[in-house]
Amino acid sequence: MLVSCYLKKGAVYIPTEAFTPDRLYVAIEPVSVVPVGDLEALRRALVEAVLRGNPTIPTPDFSKGYKPILLKYADAKTWSAFERGAFTWDIEEKRGIYRIVPGRRAADRGWEDDLDNAIVLPPGTTVEQLCARAASVIQDRAKNLDPCGPAPP
Repeated sequence: MLVSCYLKKGAVYIPTEAFTPDRLYVAIEPVSVVPVGDLEALRRALVEAVLRGNPTIPTPDFSKGYKPILLKYADAKTWSAFERGAFTWDIEEKRGIYRIVPGRRAADRGWEDDLDNAIVLPPGTTVEQLCARAASVIQDRAKNLDPCGPAPP
């Protein structure tokens, strides 16, 4: 299970992550957009995304002008424009263990997993507990942002 969330300009974007036969995750509808300051709405949106899971879809044809779904919600023209000033986390479940993995800027553009700062939750953690923790992590990051621009990752 994978849920990705993105923080940009006071909003958290949580797309449904679909899985393809080529073993890729692709963000699809529905997408939740919630204000980062509304902890309860953020927690609920995360729970809904986890419970939706990862539907299987055909692999998109990326050679035909594929545009990531988040561009529409963030009113961004390109993925690189969306990335600027954004922060990301992946919420993963493997063998009954949940992890909250922040992204950090990669040297060659985009993001990579920041495994040094991943939060591994104990076995038996419920979806509600996972999402409450993830919501507070995202909200804490937003509180530490400089109003003049994003803090370094």
